[in-house]
Amino acid sequence: MKSYLLATLFLLNSTLVFAAGSGSVCVAPMPGDKAYNGPPMSMGKSYIAPGDTLTIRIGEKEMIISPASGGRIGGLSIEKRHLVRIRRADKTIVSFWFDFRKENASNLCLWYYRGYGTFSLLNEHDERCKCT
Repeated sequence: MKSYLLATLFLLNSTLVFAAGSGSVCVAPMPGDKAYNGPPMSMGKSYIAPGDTLTIRIGEKEMIISPASGGRIGGLSIEKRHLVRIRRADKTIVSFWFDFRKENASNLCLWYYRGYGTFSLLNEHDERCKCT
């Protein structure tokens, strides 16, 4: 009985998450100089130095982030995949696809993990998400 109830709640929650038809990605401000404790373990082309300004593009929507500013890209369809492109000085340093349905959330958070020099998408309510 408990399994049936949990499965029903999960399906109901999933349905409610996607009922609105659009999603958003909150983009946390880049960590500034105070958060800098040396380069990541591997300094690939996605390495972000303290103070870097980046352009985040999801589909046709775009925003600029820095250590002082983040923001939100909204109005994204939850019915299709989206291409995320992260650029520094007009050069793409990282790109990847995501799908709200696979993430099981309509509000996500894009954050940079300096320790590994990588970007990740999380549920916006994750404690690592520092969106303002």
